[in-house]
Amino acid sequence: MKTAAIIAEYNPFHNGHAYQISELRNKHGVTHVIAIMNASFMQRGGPAIFDKLQRCNAALQCGADLVLELPYVYGAQTAEIFAYGGVGIAALCSADILSFGCETPELAAFHKIVPLLRHENTEYRQSLRQYLNDGFSYAQSRIKSLEQLSGSDLAFLKLPNNILALEYLRAIDRIGQPLPVIPIPRKGIAYYETGVNNGYASASFLRSELSDGNLKSVQSAVPYPLEFSAKELAKHLHSSDDYRFPIKAALLDTKKLSVLPDYETGMENRFAQSLPFLNDGVETFVAQVSTKRYTKSRIRRMLFNLLMDYTAEDMFFYRDHLPGYLRILGTNHKGRELINQIKATHRVLAVSNLSKEIEQFSAEDRKIAQTERKASALFHLYDDSYCDDYSLKPIIRDESHGDISC
Repeated sequence: MKTAAIIAEYNPFHNGHAYQISELRNKHGVTHVIAIMNASFMQRGGPAIFDKLQRCNAALQCGADLVLELPYVYGAQTAEIFAYGGVGIAALCSADILSFGCETPELAAFHKIVPLLRHENTEYRQSLRQYLNDGFSYAQSRIKSLEQLSGSDLAFLKLPNNILALEYLRAIDRIGQPLPVIPIPRKGIAYYETGVNNGYASASFLRSELSDGNLKSVQSAVPYPLEFSAKELAKHLHSSDDYRFPIKAALLDTKKLSVLPDYETGMENRFAQSLPFLNDGVETFVAQVSTKRYTKSRIRRMLFNLLMDYTAEDMFFYRDHLPGYLRILGTNHKGRELINQIKATHRVLAVSNLSKEIEQFSAEDRKIAQTERKASALFHLYDDSYCDDYSLKPIIRDESHGDISC
């Protein structure tokens, strides 16, 4: 048995994701694939376009054997915390390798940077503070500071999947558990490109096409059938704009902004001045508020953390705390082999029924589950498909009988 863990959002699952799994099996001898999947809200802010069980089912249809939940407290936060939670769960599974997509698969340059970020000496912190004071975003300031410290051109860190790749390596370093990595280069098209190229498209383009009801172009870039009409599709889709009025109401209490992750003094004034733009949608508001320093992803995360009452205090706790349980969203027969192996180690609870098993949790893990329950309720605020997250049953994919619930 050779197990690979993939940290993913599958928003939506597309041919590039299927290619990654295929490469792991065919070129690297992987026999079992664990997908550690973001749940209801995404790392760059905002809801997933489809709910977690729909995305889980797509992953199981297309090569994943076990899909585990990456909870809100990690999955909807900064790249650092997203990576820490995902890598931590991979380590708890005793995965043999971690695989991720990136634009620069040669890892030597990444490995040179990890020790610099591990220690963050005085020179680095002073440089970072200076660039932040000059109005650059945190990501831009970090790159400029690292370039200054290392004497190297680190332009490759501006690419979105490379940013996550660095955070995965940092998280492995922090956790201190050896976890070999296999980077898989992006196939066919870049992250921000539009259109479909030989069956490959970016997730952002596919979300745009789905929102516009263009099922034909989407179908050419996903490896599973889209079994609904454009009219039916609208019932399944989720968008940040769905939450504009709850966000507007929450922003009226400016005191709540001051305890959010990423808050800086004075941001409440910028938010208040731009409040009328929420009538036209969340993305319109985000575009109005964002600056070179306050990136769109940062603003989106703040808005949804505001709705979730997720504070800076929560963030500082979970950036150093790994869960003591694994939430199973879906599995097949190979995935059940993995679950049995995980249970045999007695290192961590493998949970398929939260309503029955949450009483075994520590107070810290109960809070993770409670936060996820709230996130699921918020995600389904405007549709009729919500059921209590604690009673949600994972998908068991039986190759001979289709999908069933456990």
